[in-house]
Amino acid sequence: MQIPKELPHATEPALMVIADTQTAKLYSLNQDNLSLLKEIAYPKEYASDKEGGFGQHGSRGELQSFGAPDVVPDQDHLFKTHLLKSLNLDLWQRMQNKEFVQWYLVAPDYIIKTIQKSLHPYLAKSLKKTLTANLINQHPLEAFKRLTQKK
Repeated sequence: MQIPKELPHATEPALMVIADTQTAKLYSLNQDNLSLLKEIAYPKEYASDKEGGFGQHGSRGELQSFGAPDVVPDQDHLFKTHLLKSLNLDLWQRMQNKEFVQWYLVAPDYIIKTIQKSLHPYLAKSLKKTLTANLINQHPLEAFKRLTQKK
């Protein structure tokens, strides 16, 4: 898609990554174009530390089994185990292939901090700017517009 004339245009190849706990979208910023390169997505997983077991029931002391309680989404595990590793690998390969010189990250604060801690030093050095916002479901031009606003 075309980047509007009123917004800054990339002079060097760049990437914009928009992420949350389940999804990361990688966009290419080349001159006056913004295009989706890849979407890394993992559906919600469900996890529980509680297992089923046995217990006594009733006045006769009969043993009765019971199953595990309803499971709850475990998004932190999903993010750290799957999404973070896939994103880092993809970014590293693209950097080695010289697909970008700098990149931008748009994500909630927790996600930004976790990603920054896990980056290879070269990737960390090429990260130009971060934007603390959850814009995964917004149009990518909205994220780009907010990234390029001067404060």
